[in-house]
Amino acid sequence: MTLAPRGTDAVARLALRVLPGVLLRYMRRFALAHFPASICKASPALGGHELRCLDNPDALDEDLDGVLLLVTDPGNNPVSQWGAALKSRQCLYVFALGGTAGMDDTAPSPALIRYYHWAIGEDETIVPDRGDGSLAPFAWLSLYYPAGYDPVAHARALLLAGAPGSSLELLENIPAHLLLSDEAKGMAPAEHMLPYLLWDKAQGEHNRIGRFSTALDDFNKATTYLPGYAPAYECMALFWERLGLPARAQHLRRTLAFAQDAPYALPGGSPTVDLDVTYPKIDVKAALAARPRPLRLLYVMHAGSDYGGDLLFNGLCEHLGDANVVDFPWKPMLHGELHEAADGYPCTFTRPGKALPVQAVADQLKAGDFDLILLNDTLGALDRSIVELVMQCGHNTPVVLLDVWDQCGDYVDVVCARTPIAKLIACVKREYIAGATYHPLTAPLPFSYASTEIPAQVSYEHRHGLFWAGKLAYGDRRIKLEWLSRRRGLDIHRRMSQAEYQAAMRSALIGLSLFGNGFDTVRYWELPAHGVMLLAERPPIPIPNNFVDGQHAALFDDLPELVEKLDYYLAHPREARTIAEAGRKHLLKYHTDYARAEQFLQIVLDRL
Repeated sequence: MTLAPRGTDAVARLALRVLPGVLLRYMRRFALAHFPASICKASPALGGHELRCLDNPDALDEDLDGVLLLVTDPGNNPVSQWGAALKSRQCLYVFALGGTAGMDDTAPSPALIRYYHWAIGEDETIVPDRGDGSLAPFAWLSLYYPAGYDPVAHARALLLAGAPGSSLELLENIPAHLLLSDEAKGMAPAEHMLPYLLWDKAQGEHNRIGRFSTALDDFNKATTYLPGYAPAYECMALFWERLGLPARAQHLRRTLAFAQDAPYALPGGSPTVDLDVTYPKIDVKAALAARPRPLRLLYVMHAGSDYGGDLLFNGLCEHLGDANVVDFPWKPMLHGELHEAADGYPCTFTRPGKALPVQAVADQLKAGDFDLILLNDTLGALDRSIVELVMQCGHNTPVVLLDVWDQCGDYVDVVCARTPIAKLIACVKREYIAGATYHPLTAPLPFSYASTEIPAQVSYEHRHGLFWAGKLAYGDRRIKLEWLSRRRGLDIHRRMSQAEYQAAMRSALIGLSLFGNGFDTVRYWELPAHGVMLLAERPPIPIPNNFVDGQHAALFDDLPELVEKLDYYLAHPREARTIAEAGRKHLLKYHTDYARAEQFLQIVLDRL
């Protein structure tokens, strides 16, 4: 590859302009290797960084963070020599012209591991290489570390040196292709929690729930692979205490201690928060009937399976009528098609209706034919042009955000920054931690269960044993299940067909519900719907008319309480059956998709 129309100096300057876009925070001191003498004499600038030019790998000092190596000659590729000279925590960036030999390999030397590989355009764009050979860029930029490099140990050293931000950044940028063992997959998020805890303390109260949500995600990942790793439990317990919920911290510590046969403290008198919630006392039927025209709603949603969002759609159709709840874009699994796309979740329906063309939706919004826009796009999965069109054409229409995702952070400002909303009146959120501070327009709205999936009759006779089905992943779920497997013989690895699943649930006396990636789970609602006594972790989220412990369900806060209640109800099956029957009746009254849609409408009608 020739250098025309760029000469070597121009390529070198391009490398220096591109490099800041891929540097990590701790990288401040760099050697420039094989750069033109004219560039080196001009004291090359890289804002706030110390640069020195070297031509000999033997001159590489310990105090440098890394090397930027320029390769412009396909016949002279010195990557191996410079790679061999790297110290244990130094990195090597290689900027090589697109046709340079050896730059397409995973690593040019067994002494190196490749972290990242970017394609660089002549317009200075930086695109991660997909590895499929589809890119033919002007140049490649690759990042290498020595083969024995330990990013977790490096991050810990940065933390101890008083640089928690750099430590966090390093951990967040470990490539997935290097996390192969369970230990590596668990240690990276576990190690991330400690500098994050320090950073949270420095940030104070503002958006603490957002940082808590990130820490919880780290904890869920870490303990999925390292279920008994004590530092992860302690960091998460400290985050619970920072959130003002010390009882949750204590229960987390008790679970770990009990699972490891260690002494643990009895619950103290730490205050708890109110987990009940009341919605505006609005008679929805009367309020809808009093309107001059039917309430018509444009429901903007993504095409994938979305348990909470899909159930709310069905419940709203029951209240408002199918013609007055328009899903956009059209979602076939709600209308009798593509039910296999639900991936086994009970959230498919056969609602009548037809798809509206984009122009028809735009025209109806402009004409004011919709009274409300419900936007279900916390993750930004929808086509931006669709969302922007809806918001522009319906700028006078009130908007409600629906957040049914697994994370408990506050994402209202994130969604509004992505797509400005002129008339936001509410955000209804599934994972709403009681006691945390959210955007003032946010109201809790948990999952429910589809009326169409609830059997008309169930038998409470001839039931026995404990039902569990699910993954081992997420938080302290694994340590609880492995204890039950060792001590109570629970089969935690069984995989069932849908028919086997239904049969096992119909024959079970007790059904276990554990937190997943979110605190609110499908199982929490599914088990009582099918006549099983619900044995569940107590969700830390406000739930309207929640199940009452000992009356509609058996709720627990930690592993020792789970074991105590499991053993008790297995030994007292009549009590378990009485609770199961009451739990089903309670669910039918308060926790169907129809009931949840009514609660949604109470919130909305109060704000319209």
